Amino acid sequence: MTLAELAQRWSVTWRRANAVLLRLFLRLVPAETHRVFALTLIAGASCGLAAVFFHLSIIGAETRLIDKAMSASGKSWIWWTILTPTIGGLLSGVLLQYVFPGARGSGIPQVKVAYVIKDGRVPLREAVGKFLVGVLQIGTGSSLGRDGPTVHICAGVASTLGRSAALSRESLKRLLPVGAAAGIAAAFNAPIAAITFTIEEVVGDLDQAVLAWIVVAAAIAPHHRRRRSEAAGEHNRPACRACATRAHSGESGGEIGEVRRTSAGRRGQKVWESTNRVIDHERRRSRSGPCGVRRRRS
Repeated sequence: MTLAELAQRWSVTWRRANAVLLRLFLRLVPAETHRVFALTLIAGASCGLAAVFFHLSIIGAETRLIDKAMSASGKSWIWWTILTPTIGGLLSGVLLQYVFPGARGSGIPQVKVAYVIKDGRVPLREAVGKFLVGVLQIGTGSSLGRDGPTVHICAGVASTLGRSAALSRESLKRLLPVGAAAGIAAAFNAPIAAITFTIEEVVGDLDQAVLAWIVVAAAIAPHHRRRRSEAAGEHNRPACRACATRAHSGESGGEIGEVRRTSAGRRGQKVWESTNRVIDHERRRSRSGPCGVRRRRS
């Protein structure tokens, strides 16, 4: 059986299962307003899981790719640190050109276009492509953030749920910012910021119906993030990697402390050591004359 035949058979099976589930869903929830509210709850939970999984995938990719490149032995870490983002960028470009052309861009403008012009339709293929390319690029050290891809991924999840439930065009359009708000709330554990961000950036006006659904989804989505943080003990960790990288010993005089050899500190260890050497050199230079002779105190 070839790959094309396998994909076709899987597509037929998925359509049949979707038709059966749709008939059951329409029988249980005949009113569309009730279906939209049920999908809001499902989208909040699903987009929260997608955002947390995207974050965990980025951390895993960083640990296996750019972190290992920057902690290589000797001076080879310099070349590995240059090559890793370069190769990651080339692979991402190939994927965006030939496999996932709809996943280009930061993510937020694409969601705006889908909301205003495409009636809330974001293909699941774009969301999958944004997930894979985002993990690859950020994991290899590209200077990108995860907020835009998270909005695009979760908007694609919400749009797919709405199309599977046979919602009307207006209801499908209103379900799109629900996914975006759930993704932001789960990714950054900030439901209020997610609500204001979605109203300002995606919706553009204060629609009462959309606002109610956004509030519900933004309240549900961060639950997965809080559970994972409590299980991993993240409340005892520094707020960001930069804080962990530049951890000081806390001794008197403001002296520069050694970098702790933790998983978060290994990434910036070499850069911090180079900074220490430059500071020590400048101190010795300020105490010496132009020929290297130590200045006498007056």
